[in-house]
Amino acid sequence: MQHSDNENNSSSIEEYPGQVVAVAAELFFLLNLVFLPVIGFIILSGLYLRYKNHAISLARCHVRQAFIASLWSWVMLVFVNALILFFGGYDSPAVWVIVILYLASIHTAFIMFGTFALTRAMNGRHYHYPLIGWKCSG
Repeated sequence: MQHSDNENNSSSIEEYPGQVVAVAAELFFLLNLVFLPVIGFIILSGLYLRYKNHAISLARCHVRQAFIASLWSWVMLVFVNALILFFGGYDSPAVWVIVILYLASIHTAFIMFGTFALTRAMNGRHYHYPLIGWKCSG
């Protein structure tokens, strides 16, 4: 049995307008959190500057959300370091309590919500991060 050209050329994943940029933004957000913090943030910043105003709604939403969440993750990291310095510096026993609490709660939450956002982007749906994100139109 012969397949038509439409069946042979169709992909198994449905593509939505702006989906590639949306997925890339969420991937670079997670890369920023887990593997390459500075490089992931620089690339995500470039995506934000390029697509923040001139993109399809889906891409614009995910780029904005990922960039804002990334900024908040940096703010929280600076805040945790300030707490460590306030409670006696890096030689203090309180350091490990603060680091473990940060990793177990805040950093894990950023990764979890980033994963949710990535799955929404892969499905062509909008997402906003709880507490720190803005509702997207569309």
